[in-house]
Amino acid sequence: MVLMERAEREPRAMSSEDWEPEPWSRSLEQLRPAPPPVRATPPAVRPPVRRPSQPGRDRSILGIAVTHAVTAIVAFGASLLGILSGPVGWPKGIILLVLCLFAGIVLSNDEGATLFTRGWVANLVTVIAVMPLTALTVTLARQPHVSLAAGSAWSAILLALVLMLVLVATGIAFGVWSADSPDESGLLMLPVALVVPAMIGVRGEIDQQAALQAMAGAAMIAAIAAIMSWSVAPGLRAFAPPVALGLEVIVLWLAGRGPSFENTSGQVVPMLYSLLFALTVLVVVGTSIIAIIVKQLERNSRPFGRAEIEAPTAARVSARPPLR
Repeated sequence: MVLMERAEREPRAMSSEDWEPEPWSRSLEQLRPAPPPVRATPPAVRPPVRRPSQPGRDRSILGIAVTHAVTAIVAFGASLLGILSGPVGWPKGIILLVLCLFAGIVLSNDEGATLFTRGWVANLVTVIAVMPLTALTVTLARQPHVSLAAGSAWSAILLALVLMLVLVATGIAFGVWSADSPDESGLLMLPVALVVPAMIGVRGEIDQQAALQAMAGAAMIAAIAAIMSWSVAPGLRAFAPPVALGLEVIVLWLAGRGPSFENTSGQVVPMLYSLLFALTVLVVVGTSIIAIIVKQLERNSRPFGRAEIEAPTAARVSARPPLR
């Protein structure tokens, strides 16, 4: 027992396994702290595929339909009021319609042009430029003894040429202006194009009431065409304006309101009507083509145009103004 107590009191000899090096003799690897534990990375989860939606474009087409419908309602209402559509004095009904269109442009143009502004401008150009020129051309062409041999057809021919120039200039302007949305350019051009057959189909004297009713019919058909265009696929929207124009002509023929002229007139009058109708169809179709060409030229002129085409969602910045 004494020997065991003495062995416990005496220090035990240190073995090689119990030896630890002094701090100054340790290597850098031993002094370096242990790295934190690496967490297992969760498996990559693919995000859900979302189809890009274009609510702004659909809303803009409905905005164009609203501008055409409001123009039709105001024009038809002004034609029914006897005070505004009287045959004598100032054309108060047309003046009221023009003021309403100006008000629409001002109210929708507080922070820049919008698609509502374009719709109001399209109807305003129709009322102040295309409609009176068409009325004068049709009135002169319906006069008796209009022929080149008698020398009485030159006034109608000159007015028809001026009207054709206005139609072409309007189509080019709307094609360039709406290059950011080529499928909507034809819808903006529809009131301008539809009012020409409507004015030609007016029977008798083209007074203020007849002109307002023709404008109301053209604007309402344009509004219906815009709604139908909104309901179809974007690739088919370019066909809505020429289809609407063709349906209008068919309805006018069935209603007995096709082109009419005096029996004593020469062949120059039906030739003018045919040229006006053919140019109207070309302008409706050409406006969308011009918008597509301008959009492509603008895209190719940018320094990163090819990257924008290849990755439109990452490189393209929408140039469409806010819709109001």
